[in-house]
Amino acid sequence: MEDVLPVEIEPVYDDRVERPEGGTVTLTDADHYVTDHLDAGSFPEVYGYNEVAGLRDDATELMTVDGNPLLAVDAFGDGRTVVYASDPGPKWGYGVMDWDGYDEFFVRALEWATGSASE
Repeated sequence: MEDVLPVEIEPVYDDRVERPEGGTVTLTDADHYVTDHLDAGSFPEVYGYNEVAGLRDDATELMTVDGNPLLAVDAFGDGRTVVYASDPGPKWGYGVMDWDGYDEFFVRALEWATGSASE
């Protein structure tokens, strides 16, 4: 599975980074299909994420938190792959779950990954 992801996995037992005070998300690529509907600062804070070792060579970083990749995309074989390194659910993502853009954001990520949307 790790070979498919646009990020390299940390070789550690526990890669979780808890941010109970909230971590500010930075939009690093506003021109990609997944993020071109977002304004800087419009993505809610996250309350934790999985730290990764870094991006793969051809991957595109779309968002960061604490300077770490939060959202990244890449091509793999004939397909596409997306990583969102936080939780879209209630633990780390409860602010994201209440966000008005939740549905559109994750639908756009799936549309891009499945090839039903162009770049």
